[in-house]
Amino acid sequence: MDTHFQTLQRVDHNPLLTIDDITWDYKKNRSIMFPSVIDMSDKLETPIDRYYMYLASHGGREIGFATAPALEGPWAIQNDPVLHLDNCPSAAGHLSSPEIIFYNNRFILYYHGNCPDEVLAQQNRQMPTHFYHRIQNSGAATSTDGIHFDVHPNPLLLSIRTPDHWRVATNMYLRVIPTEAGCHGFFMTMSREEADYNGITHSLSKDQRASRPHPTSIAHAWSPDGLDW
Repeated sequence: MDTHFQTLQRVDHNPLLTIDDITWDYKKNRSIMFPSVIDMSDKLETPIDRYYMYLASHGGREIGFATAPALEGPWAIQNDPVLHLDNCPSAAGHLSSPEIIFYNNRFILYYHGNCPDEVLAQQNRQMPTHFYHRIQNSGAATSTDGIHFDVHPNPLLLSIRTPDHWRVATNMYLRVIPTEAGCHGFFMTMSREEADYNGITHSLSKDQRASRPHPTSIAHAWSPDGLDW
């Protein structure tokens, strides 16, 4: 069976955005990444531009957005962020990896950060890992205009119901596919064994770590509303 793959062509006006364009809080000298783009033309009566791009830096404390009349740009960074770490109880340490969807007439913005101490303590009581304590956690916020977000109070994807539940150590880089029946989420995670192995690896010297793999897994979750998984 013949399979046709469309040829991608680089546009002339790259890059679309750089860290020099960011006016909100980001980790200096880090990258600008995790773009999540949504078409607002059929969702808002008077959007700033047709397209909104939500983005962050790796290790920063805020999620911001840029707007553009076309996917090719020009993209303009908006001065104010839409989420700050201090207002997100599901994350600590950093705020990153935005994912935007429109579902049930509202925007849902997903993010991840380090797991707060109280959430980590609860997680380890339910199913402790022996070494790995730097797990990450996903959260969400909702909005009717794509700018002003109300943070969902509960962490996502952390429920553990059985002692042998494989999804224990972390959930991050959540990507969501909305459907008429509900939302499917795909995210990076680690089993208990992977978490313990990686925890041992982090305790080794740089030369010792270089020869060891860093195992992770991809997980799937389902939600009827995009918030309760």
